[in-house]
Formats: sequence, C-alpha cells, structure tokens
Amino acid sequence: MSDSDVDTLARGISRITRRYELRHPAAYALVSGVPKLSGASAAVARRRDDLSYPDPAVDASRSSELRETTALEEVQRLRLRLHGHPPPLPIWPPQEAEPPSSHEHEHQQHPPTHAPEGRPRPTASIHHLASELLLAIFRTVVALEPRAGNASTRYPAPTRLMLVCRHWRALVLHTPEFWRTIDATPEPRKLAALLARSRPCTLDVHVFHPWAADPGAIALLVPHAARVRSLVVGGSSRGRSFDVVRPLFEAGMPALERLELVPTPLFHAPMQWLDYGLSRERYPRLVELAADSVVLPRPTHFWRNLRVLRLSSFASGSTVGQTRGRRLIAVIALNPRLEELYLLPDVCTISNDEAREVAAAPPEMISLPHLRVFCVGGSYQFLTALFACLLLPRDIPRFEVDFVHRYIEDDAARAFPAHFHPILERMTEVDAAIWPLASDRMKLAVSSPHRPWPRTVQDILSISLSGKTTMHPCEMVVILPVVPITSMVLRLQSSGPYSESYRQKHWVALFDSYRGLRELQLTMYDARPRAAESLLHMLKTLSIVRPKAGAVHACAPLRCPHLRRLAIHTPLPDSRYSRDVLSWVLDVAAWRAKTGGPLASLDLHFWHRNGAPLEPKHRELLAQIRGRVADFRCKFGFSLACRSCR
Repeated sequence: MSDSDVDTLARGISRITRRYELRHPAAYALVSGVPKLSGASAAVARRRDDLSYPDPAVDASRSSELRETTALEEVQRLRLRLHGHPPPLPIWPPQEAEPPSSHEHEHQQHPPTHAPEGRPRPTASIHHLASELLLAIFRTVVALEPRAGNASTRYPAPTRLMLVCRHWRALVLHTPEFWRTIDATPEPRKLAALLARSRPCTLDVHVFHPWAADPGAIALLVPHAARVRSLVVGGSSRGRSFDVVRPLFEAGMPALERLELVPTPLFHAPMQWLDYGLSRERYPRLVELAADSVVLPRPTHFWRNLRVLRLSSFASGSTVGQTRGRRLIAVIALNPRLEELYLLPDVCTISNDEAREVAAAPPEMISLPHLRVFCVGGSYQFLTALFACLLLPRDIPRFEVDFVHRYIEDDAARAFPAHFHPILERMTEVDAAIWPLASDRMKLAVSSPHRPWPRTVQDILSISLSGKTTMHPCEMVVILPVVPITSMVLRLQSSGPYSESYRQKHWVALFDSYRGLRELQLTMYDARPRAAESLLHMLKTLSIVRPKAGAVHACAPLRCPHLRRLAIHTPLPDSRYSRDVLSWVLDVAAWRAKTGGPLASLDLHFWHRNGAPLEPKHRELLAQIRGRVADFRCKFGFSLACRSCR
C-alpha cells in the first residue's frame, strides 16, 4: 500500500469519526471519560456504574468492559459505513428446506446487524490489514488533528478510533505515542491515566487558559519534566498560565524540542516581561521557538539548532526592551539550518546612527539554504541591514516583507540588494491593495499571486509599506522594485486630494514602469466625483498616443502594448460620469485595435446608489464596445460589489 493510499484511508477515517462524534456525544463520553453530558445523554450516563476516566491499573476490569460494550452498541452505523456498501443479496440467505414466510421475507430484506450464532460475519478488507499498517494509518489520522488550542473537537483522534472495534481499541490503547498530548486540566485521574499510557514516550504539554492551568495538574507533570518534548503556553500574561509552568523550567526539560510562550496582549496595560531563567539551562534538542515578552538568552549555545524561529519581541539578558539589530543578526547567524523565520514588525529597530555603522562595517554574509518561510517586518533601516547580509534560496516558497514606521517617500527598492532580485522577479501576478490608515498614513500591500488564492497555496510573495506619505496611491506602486509584472489587480480605497494634472502624471508613471502588463483589473471603492475623474485619467492614459517630439504624424509607442485583458470595477456618482467612462472605454478599445494591440477581454462593473436607469446613450455605447471586443461582459446596476471586487 502506497503512502497516498494510507493518507486517503486516514482522511476518510478522520472525517467519519468526526461526523459520528457530533451525532453521538454520549458514546464518546463513555470511552473518553468526559462526564460532562446534558439532557437525555446525562440521564443515561447517570445510570451507568462508573463514568470516570478508566484507570490504567484496572483498565481490563469489568467496569471497563461494560463501558466498551455500551459504546460499541452505539456506533453500529459507523461500523457499517466502514464495512462498505452491503452486497446485492442478503448477507444471511434463507434456508432451502422451506420457503420464507412474509415475515421472514421482510426480515431478509433488512438483515440484522449482528450475525446469527454460529455463522461467521464477513469483514471489510480494512480489518485484514496488518497491525503495522493500521498503526501507520492511525498515525496519519492523529497528524491530521489541528494543534491544541485550535481543535474543533472535544475528543481527540485516538478516542474516536477506539470506538470502531475491539482490535482498533487494543492497538490504540497499547501504543504510547497516541497518548502523549497532555492538556493542563483539573482532572487528576484523567491526567494520571494519560501519563501512565504514554510511558515511556515524550510528552506534548499544552497550557492555554487560566481556568485550564491547574497547579495540581502541573504538580503531577513535574516528575515527568524530563519527558516533555514540547511546551505550548498561551493566554493572558496576567493569568495563571504563565506562572504555573515555572516548576517545569525549574525541574529541567532536557528533551524539549518545541517551546511556545506567546501571551495575549492586554489593551491599556503595560507589557510584562517574563523571565523563566532560560539562560541557566541547556536545551540541546530545541528546534522550534516562539516567544513574545519573554527574556531570552544572549546569542550562545541556546540558539544553535533552531529550525523554526518566531519572535514578536526580544529581550536579552538583563536588558529589557528592544534589542539592537546586530544582536538579532548574530542569533540568525548561529542557526544556518533555519527553515522558517518570523520576525514581527516590533521585534527590532535600530537607530540611524547604527544603520550607518552597519553600512560602514557590514556583518559577514549569512547563508540560509534550507529556508522555506521568510516573514519579517520592521523599520527601513533594520530591514536594509538585514537584507544586506542574508542569502536566501531563489525558489523560497513564502517571502513576506513589511516596512513600517517610516516615511514612504524612502525608496523601498534600495532595501533589496542584487541577490534578492531573483526572488522578486517571480512576482509576475500581483495584487496591489492601497488604503488609508489615518489622515496622513497609507498602507500598500503587494502580494503574488493575486487574490483570491486557495487556502492551501504555499507559494506567496508579499511586500507591504505603511507610514506617512503625501504620494498618490499609484506612485506608491511605482517605488517598489521594478519586476516583470504581467498581471495586476489594483485596489484603491481612496484616490487622494490631488489636482487634475497630478492625477494624469501618476497614471503615466505607473504604465511606463510596467510596460509588460497583459492583464489589469482596477477596483475602486471611492464613490466621490474625484475618484471617477481619476478613472477617466487612467482611460485617457491607455488610449491617447502622443506624437513624438519634432514629428508631425509619427506616433509614440503604445503604453502597455501587450495588454489583452482589462477589468474595471468601481462605483460612479451619477449617470453623467457613467457616460463619460463608457465613451473613454470605447475610445480605448477602438484606438488599441487600430494600433495593433486589441483587447481580447473587457469586464466592466459599474454600480451606483442612485436609481437612474440606463439611457439610450448608454445602450448605444455598450453596443459599440461589444463590437470591438471578443469577450465583453458588463454589469451595470445597483449592487454594491461583486465577488471579484472583494
């Protein structure tokens, strides 16, 4: 059986057991030991002898057998689905001695679920698989579970697998790795059972909410601190979650591979830095670190073997606050085998003096050949110093950069050195969204491929800018590194308070910078007249071909000569602007057809709040446009937006 077959079986089993869990919560409570039932299920559960979590010492006792039998009776439909479709003939054929009666005939059409005594019941092919192969499928089912804290089910995958049959229950029950996930819970018997079943495997401990962080539960975990493989702590920094885990750090966790300490920030509350004494212990197996508001060691052996690094803030040693850029660059240099690097915009800033110092004596080049995810943000000075000393793979799947806390007038293209250009040249299809953050602040986000991309896509390149500016939105796109963009989706939230000549100038600069455009979609969300006037300037720029200087009849090259698909989605103030826009759209289609660059597809979507119907002039213009474009679509009405506008 191939790996794809194992993955398909695992996904099917996970989907079926999840669906059954929603329909029959009582059965899962009987096996998982969760005594929190309500309604009729609670009434039935109270009549049972014992609903507590099965103790490993008496797991094979009579009470456990009773719970197992009751649970198996309630999952007959699940077992039938796993056995496949029934055969066309009755499973248990009638005896040949005498013809069946009417009652027996009806009984044959609906055969009993259980086989009659003395007759073997046919089993599905999945029950003939070797135990090793079943365990491989079960491991895939467990791997498909969401990480703790985001789980959509109360019952984990091992609990659901135990409900299928006795053989599956025995396999899951006696495989320690299926019980290694430990949630800090105030149920000591359940925690003790999980610790016993998971022995001698390493543990994955999760503490997420103050009400789930029980000091008694942590006290049970302290003797097993040497087995802790991952520790994930969340919740408020003022809650009990981050205080109760201190005994684990004091006891020592030499097997620790994953550490996440990310508190939820509180509004209108000062930041509280947490110090767990990480510099006093060695964690030789630590490969994944996510930290926020945590005092971390200086660049030493602590950072040697990281594969995943997520930092929201960084305090080193006794210095609390933002570290300097050189120290963070030294941390990256100590981990050449990094696969994922996340540095949020507030993690590090450097002053202008230090930026000049770094530029005068740049650090040695750092090569990260295994990097798959590169998501960093910060000031222009810090990112410039960081990019100058990093060598990234040209085919890196995810590349996201966010420039913040600066004036957008600074040339962002200068922040990317020459060895970053092969990565930027992959941005051929982009989605450029521009919206105001405040009266004098704007944000530009350019991502490739353009939205809406599938949720499973991994190949994402993104560059964003935010800060104070007096530039026009389109000029913000021009200051980005010039890459061979062939498809652009431009989303404008505001056209800006600029004069007519200024609006004409920025459209010319945009199209002259990206002459290789083949597809262009303009989506505007501003219904004011100045936005419609900006749209008219864009159409004039695409249609007018000015003569060369000193020539009478010679024409200059056509702007964006390879443009074949044009889409415009925008609100319009009134019918007067709609007539002007349609007139210029007709001029664009006709003029480009004459000059050898005809449009193959044209998509128009104009909406307005006024209830003015289409006039004869509108219909005449639409008919003329339809005759000059092979694929013409037009939506002219009262809807606020369409799916492609979002």
